[in-house]
Amino acid sequence: MPQNTGGPEIAAGGGEPDGAHLRDVETVARMAHGDGPALAVLYDRHGAAVYSQAAHLLGCTPDAEDVVQDVFLQAWRHASRFDPSRGRVVAWLLVMTRISAGMTKIRREPPFHDGPSSSLAALLPDPDLVYRPIPVADGPAGLAQAQVAPIGRRQR
Repeated sequence: MPQNTGGPEIAAGGGEPDGAHLRDVETVARMAHGDGPALAVLYDRHGAAVYSQAAHLLGCTPDAEDVVQDVFLQAWRHASRFDPSRGRVVAWLLVMTRISAGMTKIRREPPFHDGPSSSLAALLPDPDLVYRPIPVADGPAGLAQAQVAPIGRRQR
C-alpha cells in the first residue's frame, strides 16, 4: 500500500486532496445560491480539464470551446442537483462534458444517406416490376410464357 509522504490526506477513491474536494463542494453550493464569482472559481479550477476532454472527443477547437461554455452553464443551472456523496465535482463536470460533446457530434454530422436509395425515386416501384395482368394462354407453353412475362428484365 502506498505511503502518504506528507501534505493533505488523499480521499478514498480519488487522487485529489480532501481539502480541494471540499472546496469544490463548497464552491458548487455557493453557485446553487446564486454566487456568480463561485462559477469563475470553478471554471479557473476545472476549465482546462473540461476543455482538454472536449477537444480530445471532438478534435475541433471551436466545438470544444462551445462544449466548455455549455458544461459550465449547466453546472450553474444545476448546481443544486450536485450530490457530493455520488462523486467529485470534477467527475460531475467531465460527465457533462462527455454528454455535451456527444450531442455536439450528433448535431454536426450530416444525416445518414445511403446513396440514391434514400431518395424519393428509390421508394417508387420499379417500372419493370409493376403488376401486369396475366393473359389467358392456351396450353402449358402459353401458361409458362404468361408467368415469365411480368418478371422484370433485371430478374431474368
